[in-house]
Amino acid sequence: MPRFVFTLEPVMKQRIREEERAQRALAEREAARLEAEREMRRIQARIEAARQEWRQQLVGPSPSEPGGDQRGGVDVREVRLQAGATIKEMAEFKRSILTLASARKRVAEARAALLEAARRRLAIQDLRERRWNEWRTEQGRLEQRSLDDLTVMGHGRATRHDQGAW
Repeated sequence: MPRFVFTLEPVMKQRIREEERAQRALAEREAARLEAEREMRRIQARIEAARQEWRQQLVGPSPSEPGGDQRGGVDVREVRLQAGATIKEMAEFKRSILTLASARKRVAEARAALLEAARRRLAIQDLRERRWNEWRTEQGRLEQRSLDDLTVMGHGRATRHDQGAW
């Protein structure tokens, strides 16, 4: 029995490789986005911790804490240093927001590229399926034609045999 040969098989393999590359690119960009989100959360946590510390320095210890009975003054130099550090953290936070936005945009682009690669692969795959169905139908017709020929030949022999016996 003849074997089905899809002439565009190399094209289909290339489309599969393109889709796999697009999947890897999406995974890499997604990992970069997750890392950008983690970095943003770390900076946010540092800012919040600095705010708490700053607030504590401005208010001073509560009476229930050790050393809380003593009411000392606010160390302005320390508060100024803390404010400078907070401003630096806020600048880092803004950069991390921009980095995250950029990472999200790259993820969206990679996702669109993956969808396009999948669409292109599916187009070839659908064509392959149609051609295989056409080939299978044609093979069925050829087989039926062969069976019909065998039947006719067998009937012809039987008829000749019957005519010769009389």
